[in-house]
Amino acid sequence: MDNWFKSRWAIQIVSLALALLLYVSVSLDENANEADRFDGPFFGGSEQTQKIEDVPVDIKIDNEKYVVSGVPQTVTVTLEGPTDELQPAAIQQNFDVYVDLEGLEPGTHTVKMQHSGISDGLNVYIEPNSVEVVIEEKATEEFNISIDYLNTEQIEAGFELAEATVDPKTVRITSAKSVVDQIAIVKVFVDVAELDEPIVNREVPVKVYDSQGNELSVLKEPETVEVSVDVKNPNKEVPIRATTTGELSEGVTMKNISVEPEAATIFAAEDYLEDLSELTTEEIDLSKIEKDTTVEVEIKRTDAMRRISPEKVKVKIDVDRTIEKSFSNVPIDVKNLQDGLSLSFVEPTSNQLDITVLGPEDIINDLDKTQLSLSINVSNRDAGEYELPITFDGPKNVQWKSETDQAVVRIRED
Repeated sequence: MDNWFKSRWAIQIVSLALALLLYVSVSLDENANEADRFDGPFFGGSEQTQKIEDVPVDIKIDNEKYVVSGVPQTVTVTLEGPTDELQPAAIQQNFDVYVDLEGLEPGTHTVKMQHSGISDGLNVYIEPNSVEVVIEEKATEEFNISIDYLNTEQIEAGFELAEATVDPKTVRITSAKSVVDQIAIVKVFVDVAELDEPIVNREVPVKVYDSQGNELSVLKEPETVEVSVDVKNPNKEVPIRATTTGELSEGVTMKNISVEPEAATIFAAEDYLEDLSELTTEEIDLSKIEKDTTVEVEIKRTDAMRRISPEKVKVKIDVDRTIEKSFSNVPIDVKNLQDGLSLSFVEPTSNQLDITVLGPEDIINDLDKTQLSLSINVSNRDAGEYELPITFDGPKNVQWKSETDQAVVRIRED
C-alpha cells in the first residue's frame, strides 16, 4: 500500500477523483438554488400566508328601519394558499367582509363574519371571527340648537355679547330610538376669546348630549351650522371729582382744585351706565401739600366697569399761604333800626372794634380797611338791651377774629 501511494500515477488519479467530487457538489447546490428560484410566485409551486389589516366591514340590513351597534369598523383578514392566487388578492383587495343581519329581529345577536370575492383556492381567516351585535329600530327627530360661549372672561375689555343667531335653527338627529330618547340638549360652542367685533357666519360643529353631559354618537343633519353673534360696546362719558383726605397744614389754604381731563369714558353694561353720574379719584392726602401741586391719580373703579379711558388723571391743587393782618377801629354799622329809636353800645363801649383778618397771602397783603365791614342787625327790636352777633363782610376766602364776635347794645325811645 505504501508503495502504491509512492507511485506518481496513483497520486494523479486521487487528485482527479477529488476534483470531480468537488465539481459535482457545487453543481448540485446551483441546481437546488435554480429550482428554488423557479418555485416562486410566478410558478405557483409553494403555499404562502398574507395578513391584511384594517379591512372595512359592511353591514347588510335595512338601513331605513334599523341601526346596529357592536360591529367593528375594520377587521384583520389572513389569506393562505398558492402564491399565484394569494398575491393578486392581497394586492388588489377586491373582496368584501360583512355581517349579514337581514331577517334578524331587533335585539342582541351573535353573528359570524362573512366574505365574498375571494378565490375558493384560498383559505380565509377573519379576526374577530364573530361579534355580538345589537339591532335597534331607527328613530329620527328634530331638535332646536342652543349656543354655549367659551372664554367669555377673555372678551376684549368694554365689549359684551348681544343677539346671536344660528342657521339653521334646528338639526335632524337619527339613531337608535333608545339613543334618541336620551338626548337632553343639542348645542354649539362658540369661542369668544379676544372678541372685539361681530361674528358673522362662523361654521361650528353640532354637539349632542344626554342629561348627564355625555356626548352621544348620532347621525346629525346638518353636522355643522353657521353662527352669527353681535357685540356691543356700551360706554358713557362721566365727569370726575377729585377726593381728598387729611387737612392742609396750618397757614395753608385751598385756593382751587381741578381735574384734567374733567371726564372719563366708562365701558360697562347699559343698566350700570344709566345710573352712573360721577366718578371720583383715589384720595389725595392734603397734609402733604405745602405749595401749588399737580399729582397723577387713578380713577376709582368698580367690578362693573370693564374699561376706563383714561385710567389716570392729573389733579392740580392751587394753595395760598395764610397770613394775618390787624385793623384798628373798624366801624360797626347798625342796620334796620326803627324810626323813633336810638342805639348805644354797651360792649364794646363804642361802635368800633379792633379785628384781625386771615386769608391768602396775595389778598391780605393788598387789603385795606375800606374793604372790610362789621354790622349788627336790630330789625324788629323795640326799646331794650340786646346781645347781637357781629357780622363780617370782606373779600372771598378772608376770615376774621376779634376779642368778641357779639355786641351788647341798648335801644331807647327818642
